[in-house]
Amino acid sequence: KAASAVFRFNAGQRVASRKNPAPKHSLILYDYESSPWCRLVREQLSVLGLSAEIRPCPRESMWQHGAFSSKSRFRAEAFRAIALESENIGKEGDAKLSFPILVDQTTTIATDGDGKAGTSIVIKESFEIVEHLWDYYGTDVMVPSKPRRPDQLVNSPYIPFPIRFLFLVGPTVLCRIFPLSECIYKWLRVPSSLNNVDTITPDAKMNTSKLTLFQMEGCPESRLVREILCGLEIPYTSSPISQLPRNFLTNDSITDRPVLLVQKVDERGEEISLTGYKDIAQHLWSKYYDPNSEWPTIWSTIEAQENQGQNATFGGMVYVAFLKGRRAFVPNIAQK
Repeated sequence: KAASAVFRFNAGQRVASRKNPAPKHSLILYDYESSPWCRLVREQLSVLGLSAEIRPCPRESMWQHGAFSSKSRFRAEAFRAIALESENIGKEGDAKLSFPILVDQTTTIATDGDGKAGTSIVIKESFEIVEHLWDYYGTDVMVPSKPRRPDQLVNSPYIPFPIRFLFLVGPTVLCRIFPLSECIYKWLRVPSSLNNVDTITPDAKMNTSKLTLFQMEGCPESRLVREILCGLEIPYTSSPISQLPRNFLTNDSITDRPVLLVQKVDERGEEISLTGYKDIAQHLWSKYYDPNSEWPTIWSTIEAQENQGQNATFGGMVYVAFLKGRRAFVPNIAQK
């Protein structure tokens, strides 16, 4: 995990300096942990110091891009969001499920025709999402003095495309998106790409706890925690570690380690905090994981009658990723 952070020069490890506090915002991000394009968006959220509600959408099949069944907890919801957006802009039937997807409930737009004013903005494609975040929430970010921020260095258009693309997808490979066999996959228990909804307990399905993860994208320990949250499809709010309430700080100093705040939403209203990967992982596995279930393997597929999405081939997915990677990763405003 530390090696994967080095690939990105620890981009997203620190919040950029601002002239004013970050504007109020309400963001929902549909993503999955091992996607390089989702990582790019999460890095920029960290750099801008923005919180977002994360609704994990891990894949049920490694080989069927955009496919999902009724078991997926949030993919159908994400698909409905982009389908509605396509309808609002007059491109009905043009909805394609790909990640990341951002829903901005802060900024509203007025649509033409019969569209309703005040509709939340739904954006897909990492470049467009990052551009939107900087246009609305990054205008008062101070231009850094030398040296430049890590995210600016690793995303620089002056870096030759093959090297820049390697820096982006390298962590995905190191995160074991392609485990060597079913046995190794189960032994490592790294569910950042695949999920079977039967692996989670009723407590996870019923949302009896509100989880807030105070972390930074470039932190290796935080990445391990996010992998578990993604694989178990546990929704949570991701907030910069600098926003951690003072009463949860140790020795009144900001920690670089992830902190998970668990708030019960029932009548008891209990609240606990856990610091560091080891304690957080133990809590998540014990509370949300069903040990009697089986993880899907890299060979798992979705039957045609169960598939509610697209069925793009793996080769087509790689080709699209390559084409996406050939343009700038982030807008010019993020490089100033």
